[in-house]
Amino acid sequence: DEMVEAVPDDQLFSHYKGGGRSSYHPKMMLKIILYAYSQKVYSCRGFEKLTRENIPAMWLAAVQQPDFRTINEFRGERMKVLVVLSCTKLFPRK
Repeated sequence: DEMVEAVPDDQLFSHYKGGGRSSYHPKMMLKIILYAYSQKVYSCRGFEKLTRENIPAMWLAAVQQPDFRTINEFRGERMKVLVVLSCTKLFPRK
């Protein structure tokens, strides 16, 4: 929880264009995914199940229940960009 909260908001929100329905908070989505990985759950349907049946996952998700498609879209598009940006900051080209 603390590790994800340390990530600056502007780094997470820079990938949202705005408009449309309100989205789930990116930090919450990231917390769900990292917690699921720590529990050896790797499928988006498994992530969704955790948010419905697992008390710590419910707490991390603030009792919100994103469906597997939403989690998959976040993991596939948003997280990929975050990882690439983080790696380029950690290992800049010479």
